[in-house]
Amino acid sequence: MDTATAAGFYDMYGPRAREFDDALLARWAGESGTERERALVYRAAYGLACANAYSEQGRDGHFAWCVHTFQRPEVRAALGL
Repeated sequence: MDTATAAGFYDMYGPRAREFDDALLARWAGESGTERERALVYRAAYGLACANAYSEQGRDGHFAWCVHTFQRPEVRAALGL
């Protein structure tokens, strides 16, 4: 789980957040395979469990980041959606 969340947390809200996230996740979990899929499932679990960690109403950047996790095609594929 550390790999999955650390890659996303490195720069959650910056203009290059997704670029850094993709690069770190690829470096630590690979471009494909079971390790990467596991990391993406862990990322989804974090997104589900922590979406309202800071704002019960979901009015913060963290909530949006968690929602965007589930909009990523590779996360959806790892979840079988």
